[in-house]
Amino acid sequence: MRHGVRLVEQEPTMVGEGTSAPGPGPNGPQADLEGRVMAALHRIPRAGLVEWYASLAPSWLEAEPAMRRLLMRRIHLWIAERVLTPARQDMPPASADLKPGGALVRSLFDLVPPGQLAEWRGWVRLVVVDLKRTLQWPAVKRNDAWVHWLFLIPYAEQGSPVAATRAEPPAPDE
Repeated sequence: MRHGVRLVEQEPTMVGEGTSAPGPGPNGPQADLEGRVMAALHRIPRAGLVEWYASLAPSWLEAEPAMRRLLMRRIHLWIAERVLTPARQDMPPASADLKPGGALVRSLFDLVPPGQLAEWRGWVRLVVVDLKRTLQWPAVKRNDAWVHWLFLIPYAEQGSPVAATRAEPPAPDE
């Protein structure tokens, strides 16, 4: 355990790379996703990111309902692997994952049981719209506050989607 968060021994895979998440470990898919997120964050050369993320782990791990918590974890993994990790030439830009049918959108809907799709569709759309808007910021404005906001976007969208409260991203440093 590192920073109070269970890590798994599996090598993380890229969301949308044609591979699926590993099967649930002894503590279920939540723990597996958390371990994959933390492993991905450890590979990102950004001072203080792992500590900041780990300090908020109780919030991520206690978010309700459980489906929101699972969707948040998948989004966090995507942020770590596709947005904060240097782009690979053999992969489309991360923004492509946010298009209808894109890798992130598909992976989120794949997590939702068929009987709950209508309930969660709006929440996923709100989060994707916020992520798209945030990814449009110029590279020179992508500071630590911007990185933190990426992880807070799915947390800011409360509960299931019907009436999510939308917070605004931090203003870029001038």
